[in-house]
Amino acid sequence: MEAALAPWDAWLLPVAATPAFPHGSAWSALNVAEINYPHALANGAYTMPFSLTGQPVVVLPIGQTASGLPIGMQQVGKRWDEARLLAIAQAIAAVLDPWQAPPGYRHQSNDAAPVHK
Repeated sequence: MEAALAPWDAWLLPVAATPAFPHGSAWSALNVAEINYPHALANGAYTMPFSLTGQPVVVLPIGQTASGLPIGMQQVGKRWDEARLLAIAQAIAAVLDPWQAPPGYRHQSNDAAPVHK
């Protein structure tokens, strides 16, 4: 992976083959192009190689579908070069529209979390 990334500061790649999909059980099936895939496989196929090789990755929302579901882009960098990857992410984020919550999204505040003593 290091040799493949050598000529580049970062790779810009999709996070998944589709826009975001409705939340569901981690083991439920997702239909992608008329084929049912396990949730974990459909969700991780584009990110798993970099987790296995230890490449740092930053994911940014880059837009939304017509129905408001987020579309993400992952930036993959060289191992031990997180500072450069974060600088690239910051430069890209500066020219993107701000993130908007998808329809039906409810933020759960940590302020409401129970306190354990």
